[in-house]
Amino acid sequence: MSVLSCSTTSIERPAPAPPAPPPDIRPALLAPCAPMPLATDSRVPHLLLINDRRMAVADDCAKRQAALADAVREQQLIAWDWYCKAAKLADVRVDGCPERAR
Repeated sequence: MSVLSCSTTSIERPAPAPPAPPPDIRPALLAPCAPMPLATDSRVPHLLLINDRRMAVADDCAKRQAALADAVREQQLIAWDWYCKAAKLADVRVDGCPERAR
């Protein structure tokens, strides 16, 4: 067997993709909700005060949960954006890219 020709062309390979950025979610959003205050007295003024405190705790927790959900949705969009742009650069067809990531 003999070699008929040699090729001097080289195949260029794209650089490896950089690692994805870490999530940027504020630690306060990941903290568990505060425990609900318990009534220690059955008198109406005390029960009303405890109810107000419980509503404040629940409201704070609901606001943090909503902010956490927003942060997670934003991270998902960032991840899709990164993935879809990388696929486009590699000339790979990808289904399911969100409108923002196209």
